[in-house]
Amino acid sequence: MTDPSAIRISVVIPTRNLSAHLSRALASVAAQTRPPFETIVVSPTGPTPNDLPPPLAIRWLVRAHGSPGAARNAGAAIAGGTHVAFLDDDDSWHDRKLELTGEAIARHPEAGLFYSSFECMDDHGRRLWVQRAPCLMTEARRRLAARNFIGTSTVTIRRTCFEEAGGFDDSIEFGEDWDLWMRIAGRHAIVRVKGVLTRYEHLRSGSVTGTMAPEAKRQSMVNIVRKVVAEDPALEKWQPRIDAALAHNTAKFFLIDGRDQEAARGFFDAWRRRPSQWQSVLYLVLALVPALRRMLPPRLRVRLLGHHPRHGPPRPSLTPPRDTEAVGVD
Repeated sequence: MTDPSAIRISVVIPTRNLSAHLSRALASVAAQTRPPFETIVVSPTGPTPNDLPPPLAIRWLVRAHGSPGAARNAGAAIAGGTHVAFLDDDDSWHDRKLELTGEAIARHPEAGLFYSSFECMDDHGRRLWVQRAPCLMTEARRRLAARNFIGTSTVTIRRTCFEEAGGFDDSIEFGEDWDLWMRIAGRHAIVRVKGVLTRYEHLRSGSVTGTMAPEAKRQSMVNIVRKVVAEDPALEKWQPRIDAALAHNTAKFFLIDGRDQEAARGFFDAWRRRPSQWQSVLYLVLALVPALRRMLPPRLRVRLLGHHPRHGPPRPSLTPPRDTEAVGVD
């Protein structure tokens, strides 16, 4: 077990100066029960008074805006902590996020990456659902290859592992986080920290992932999977399952984009590749029967299809997690 006092967590926040969102993200860092070693904001311009909630001290790195991965890499490059925690400017943390992550690091010093469950919100501040992250006891890389269930703003990475992996691949337009998680999981243990520790804004209006064409997302995901399988031949036996998941996820992009026929073909292809994947059958029916989609309760519709519900409760505060102990891998 590592001495907790030796653990220093640097926080890196890339932003395009979305002040309304950034102020909330910074306020959640300032409210941490375990203060960060440092907070680094990567931005095309300097701060405004509203961006600096007291008593948080911020290192402001001004650089031309590139991809989110490039901005995270730039912040991590100047970080002085033993670990780097990433927070997107439109997300926020529970006030015990760093405390519980620090406890997990102390228990599992061999691990390279730490993550947790998160709460999805719409861009009006209404709760959509809680995304429960599984505990990857075995075959972490294989399970990640089938589905990226790790939210970037939940992640803390040991800095030496981040450097060893080469950081985020800024040539990837979609899924650069997924690519990095799998590269780290191929070399190091990854650990889930119990609890819902992050608010995650679901497809914020105007975000890159919300506006990118389904074809571009699909090609990026295909390239990532090809690279991972080439690096790890042991994944070849899982290729049919990975291909089925890829077909299913791509079809969801088409469905969300309103391209029902292409979505239906994709879900049928996913089901054909893996008949036990019942979710593809459900989505196939939704793609073929638009009237059925309109009959869904608003919250179920937004979870399945990505459309924002018309009504919902105001943004709730996150309650402290009941289980605060880190769960590791074998």
